[in-house]
Amino acid sequence: MRIETKFYIDHYEIDTTQLTELCDFMMRLGFTTGVAPADMTPDMRCSYFNFDGSFLECCPVGENRILDFGGRTVNVGNNGGIHVAAICVSDPDLAKTRMDEYGLNTTENAACTRPADHGVKKGPATFRGFFSHLPDAFPKTHLGTVQTQNRELIFQNGRYAHRNRVYDTVALYYAYPTPQATAAAKQMADVNDALGDTIVKASIEKAILLDEEAYIEEFGSPSPKNYGGDIVGIVYAGGDKEYIQEKAIAEGLDFFQKAGKLYVDARDMTGVFFIFE
Repeated sequence: MRIETKFYIDHYEIDTTQLTELCDFMMRLGFTTGVAPADMTPDMRCSYFNFDGSFLECCPVGENRILDFGGRTVNVGNNGGIHVAAICVSDPDLAKTRMDEYGLNTTENAACTRPADHGVKKGPATFRGFFSHLPDAFPKTHLGTVQTQNRELIFQNGRYAHRNRVYDTVALYYAYPTPQATAAAKQMADVNDALGDTIVKASIEKAILLDEEAYIEEFGSPSPKNYGGDIVGIVYAGGDKEYIQEKAIAEGLDFFQKAGKLYVDARDMTGVFFIFE
């Protein structure tokens, strides 16, 4: 089973116990970050990889590999992966009220400030919002609903080109057992209906939901262990496929081309496939 549906994600987070190694890996594939681990000051938590209308955070987790948001914990496992994704909204208070009215379990609103330095401006990047526990669609992911302030400190807007010529993220793949895929699509639709016009449209507007059979058909390999609800693929717009393929060879990564797209198996370091359109 394969289901494609509209679901706006503003940014996503790869959580790892090996932050330096992860960022070095991303840079060797031709991505560029404003703050590499070696440049971090003690108050910096993440390395950002910024695109025209989305961004990726690479964040460290402790030895226990546990992420805790509002009392809900997720174990990121041995190799990490994407365990935080966020929708951007114009009014987090109204968004929370609507989510609660729909019976979508939420934490309290809170603010988070992180230092940001992306080559042009420096300063605090502030996020305000809440997290939701949505066991059908996101059993292993914290779904954030946030207002991103100081957006000029986050988004690239053409200022911060990646060497591999990727310019944005346009879709995410999700993996579920067959019965859960339908329930996950419904829960995503409920979130869309609840948030309505508070959603700030993002470049990641497509969710591709795969059951185990569809996962094998899409990626040519068995589905992940502990199957259920993981984000398993990132679709990037742009990208010099010849350049990226050379880098994949240098890294010893498996890759293949299908329907004009380049698929790179980056699961050992990131937990996901990279797909370059």
